[in-house]
Amino acid sequence: MPQRIGGLEIRAELNEIEGPSGTFRLEPQAVAVLDLLASEAGRVWSRDELMDRAWPGRVISDATLTGVISRLRRAPAAAGVDDCRIETLSKRGYRLVLDASPAGRIALPRLAIAFIVAVSVALLLASALFVFRPSNAVRFDFEIVSPEGARAEAALWLRDGREGALMIDENPPLRIHVRSVSQDRKQLRLRLKVRSLSHLVEMEQVVAFGERGAVRLRSEDGQGHYLIHYVPVRAPFPPSAEIPQENRIESAGVAGTEQ
Repeated sequence: MPQRIGGLEIRAELNEIEGPSGTFRLEPQAVAVLDLLASEAGRVWSRDELMDRAWPGRVISDATLTGVISRLRRAPAAAGVDDCRIETLSKRGYRLVLDASPAGRIALPRLAIAFIVAVSVALLLASALFVFRPSNAVRFDFEIVSPEGARAEAALWLRDGREGALMIDENPPLRIHVRSVSQDRKQLRLRLKVRSLSHLVEMEQVVAFGERGAVRLRSEDGQGHYLIHYVPVRAPFPPSAEIPQENRIESAGVAGTEQ
């Protein structure tokens, strides 16, 4: 039976989701994970719980679940839904969060809705008299794998082509600096700098939106490497509606921009 969370309808039996932008098919395990998260919105599901329920009787790697979660984070936006999102809680798991729960919405008469729409249209037309440029950004979804195999996730926004930096609370801490050199509709050229206490990697990479790039940084003892994966996606700015304030540093912290 389909279930709905916010503006998103999940049809697990058909491996589909539907929103204002249309219907989209997902892989069965991705739909299974999303269906679990939506079944108890707000509940924190551990990685083991999700893997046991979505892949019953199978042994899968952490990277498989991480990849599914990364794709699911982009699915609501592709369907035109912006009122629900998957939130990472460091060392605990994941949960699906509604930005505006149905219980908090006020049912308005049709005439009131029509009035609000008319006023909104008038305000939009009035704003056209002024020079307006929306603030767009590129969001980078990072996954950092330590030499021991531990994984951490973070997000970084580059607003209007500026530079951005992100601190990862590892031992030792890692600093990731990203600058957009150029971009078009499909891809962008980046200048990346990853630094630990004693090692530094600088390089330029060209990566398509929605595709994965990677950087390797030697560990402090020289016996292994940190592997930093990232996926750039177009996203609105500011990102406050996407990541709660209390989770910005611990799990998917928004990095400050640098002039």
